[in-house]
Amino acid sequence: MSSGTKYGLLSGLVANILLFILHAIEPTLIFEFWFFSILIPGILVFFLIMAAGETRIRSGGYASFRQLLRPTFSVVIFTQMLLYLGNYVLYNYVNTDLPRIQKQYELEALEKKHTQNLINSTTYREQKKQIEEADYQLVLSKAVINYFFSLIMGFIFAMIVAFIMKKRLPAPSS
Repeated sequence: MSSGTKYGLLSGLVANILLFILHAIEPTLIFEFWFFSILIPGILVFFLIMAAGETRIRSGGYASFRQLLRPTFSVVIFTQMLLYLGNYVLYNYVNTDLPRIQKQYELEALEKKHTQNLINSTTYREQKKQIEEADYQLVLSKAVINYFFSLIMGFIFAMIVAFIMKKRLPAPSS
């Protein structure tokens, strides 16, 4: 099994375990900024580094950007696939109230911003209307589209890690 596949599956598994544990503790925790904007990307970067490091070791301690990009992007592909699959199962089978809970969570967060004068009344009314009209159901087509868009940002993460982790062969001495 390639390092990209191995670490992608591990990363997706870890992310899903956290997703389901947090949901079991309190369903609204999975909507928190720190979960999807800090914790999940942190897990991804950790496993990107692991895949790149293993690939470099297998290549005798040296690997080019191109050699590292394949396994790092494979980690992204598998992680995101498993995470979106986990979300789909969570929304459609484990807790079918999640769309309603998410909408309520976002309305409460918006109300809090308005109460703290972080947004004006016009913006508040516009955003409230958008939230109330939004469909929070996670249907398969929506999950697939979101998955493919997530690969774009994931590719950027993979490129950064591959760039940082690359190590060229020393030039032959004359």
